[in-house]
Amino acid sequence: MEFYQVNLTVLVTANAYLLYWQHTKGGRDTESQLVDSENHGVEDKGEHHATRRRFQMNFFFPYILAVAADWLQSPHIYAVYKFEKGIPENTVAAITTLLFNVFETWMISEYHERCLPLVGLTLSSVFGNMTTISYMVAILSTLVGDLLIQQSGTQTAPFLAASVCCVGAAYLIARISNENFGAQQTERTWIEDVKRDILAMIWKPRIFALGVASCFLEGTVYLFLFYWSEALKST
Repeated sequence: MEFYQVNLTVLVTANAYLLYWQHTKGGRDTESQLVDSENHGVEDKGEHHATRRRFQMNFFFPYILAVAADWLQSPHIYAVYKFEKGIPENTVAAITTLLFNVFETWMISEYHERCLPLVGLTLSSVFGNMTTISYMVAILSTLVGDLLIQQSGTQTAPFLAASVCCVGAAYLIARISNENFGAQQTERTWIEDVKRDILAMIWKPRIFALGVASCFLEGTVYLFLFYWSEALKST
């Protein structure tokens, strides 16, 4: 067995064990929360479980398709747009941005709207599942993208598959997701809202640190994703 196959087998096995451990630990924590809730006369355990499952399924199905659409095309964006289409780098960067935080924003708003802490569902568990699912879909999508290129002989095949995923995500969102129009209109102008948010970021060190860390992390990841094919080609 080659080096990469050995590493893949070891890492998949280790991650499968960690995923199982996290699942069982999360189940025990949820059970303890449900006991506390039931002592205060909240819904029974079966209804709690159904509510948690329904919310996560409604959120994760469109999210999976959106992530798959992004990762199907991500490894081939630069190669197609730059070498096949001759589009400048700044234009490529502008047309390949996906607003992933809309999913997180909707999820957090819906989480509080439905009072899901009362049924034992925590935001940390949802975000943990998001991270796990995102990376699993990323690995599978890149493998599928390479397979599509090998079978079709063109680098545009992953983009066509990504279009199908986007259409599927849009359909599911329209069918099962509640519309969220944001906060109610206030007498403040948008400039005042921006000032308030900037001041909150400055005066709250945790928010500031999280924003800076996210900028560096996301910036580094997307710089690598965007330029890795050019770097390999130049060598």
